[in-house]
Amino acid sequence: MMRKMMVAASLWAMAACGSTIDEGENGECTENCGPDTTPPVIALASSPVHDERGDAIDFSSGEPVHAHDGEAIDLAGADCPDVYKYGYLMSSTGPTFGRQASQNPLAWNVTIDDATLDPDVTAYRVRDAAGGILLDWTALAKTDDGYRVSLYRDGEHGIAALGTTDAEYKLDVRARDKGGLETVSTYCWKHHPLAAPLGFEPLAQANRPFQLFGMSFAAGSAMSPLMTPGSLNAVAAQPFVQYTAEPVILQLVKPTSSPRYRKTYVDDYVQIGTGPGGVCDDFSPMPANCDMSPLPDPADVTTTGTIGSHGEGFAIIDDATGLPLQLGESVTIPPRAANEPPHRYRIEWQIGGATDLLPAGNAVSEYQIGGVGYTGRPVTEYLERCAHVTTRCPGGNCVDTCDGTIQYGRMVALDELQLEFDPIVWTVRTSASSTITPVAVTYAPESMFTSASLAWDAGNDDLPGPK
Repeated sequence: MMRKMMVAASLWAMAACGSTIDEGENGECTENCGPDTTPPVIALASSPVHDERGDAIDFSSGEPVHAHDGEAIDLAGADCPDVYKYGYLMSSTGPTFGRQASQNPLAWNVTIDDATLDPDVTAYRVRDAAGGILLDWTALAKTDDGYRVSLYRDGEHGIAALGTTDAEYKLDVRARDKGGLETVSTYCWKHHPLAAPLGFEPLAQANRPFQLFGMSFAAGSAMSPLMTPGSLNAVAAQPFVQYTAEPVILQLVKPTSSPRYRKTYVDDYVQIGTGPGGVCDDFSPMPANCDMSPLPDPADVTTTGTIGSHGEGFAIIDDATGLPLQLGESVTIPPRAANEPPHRYRIEWQIGGATDLLPAGNAVSEYQIGGVGYTGRPVTEYLERCAHVTTRCPGGNCVDTCDGTIQYGRMVALDELQLEFDPIVWTVRTSASSTITPVAVTYAPESMFTSASLAWDAGNDDLPGPK
């Protein structure tokens, strides 16, 4: 019993003056009550976090499910490691839509070595690179092996910037013993929030009405927008789905294309009306046009080449409304509402204003002549011919009479058009906020953003039609 009391007394003395307890050779407890001059020792234990750029993401359930297959980075290892994490997965309670097959927290495992640690002041805080405090001193969470610092973008101790700001951050860990000796250790990391994932489907030719591969002469499609500056037609399209309740900034990058073309313009006279005949006599008060000569037959022109000057660009179309989202250098995909199914959009790559497709540099539009619709130049030249001349000789005086006239208009019209495109490749970049430079998505293969070579044939318009 005495031995226990002596140990207890020594423990009290240690707590009071920072002493140590030695057990002598005779089994007696002796007290070393010299001053404690050693501050607490703070260290990091292994603290792995996976690089989420390597995530495999499964959308089949109607929300993204992340498998963290990327390389593990030890926060206790590198001086100031780069950490790539999906910002929306850093919610303290989990996102509205989306989940993880296994957790991948941004967390540091901390050990503190000190016999008289004061738990009331053992804490951590987070600062930005300039020293600004983002989260003030907060009590450390105790674990079986020490302490743990877990950071989130929201919740009681949330730091919103972790979901929206690409920057260097500092973690301060503070420990103080009961003698007043204090240690503050600082650890930094470079934080790179990733935008919530979008579900991309393969890039392919655009087949809807008014898109290039939905257009043809047989369908009565207007071809003039392909040649009119400021007008665009979709050539390729890529559907994608917004599965999460997070806004995503989308940026698209594509090299300028040089499509090849083959065009044929017919140049012919088309009947546009009829008129009365009359006497073929120049001395008649109202002489008829008795010209029955053949109509001129200008040559049709077929040209091949590579399209030079033209316009091209992207549009993001909301599948539900058919309307484009506002598109500048980038576009914000709205978050999915809590009561909404996954929302579908599509990327359209469009071209137009291809002046090489014009007939001899003239502007074209859509016209009708003699019941024939065509893409081409307006009619500005007209001819008249006599349909048939009858000669009558009453009393031996022969008179030529035109039985009726036909009016013609000259039609210069597009009759054939083919376009060929090399494989279309674009880069899709996303970011979680306007302050973060968009980066190429890594959760979809590059082949998802590459089409095969494309060839479009509008067919033959079978012009000029009736003469």
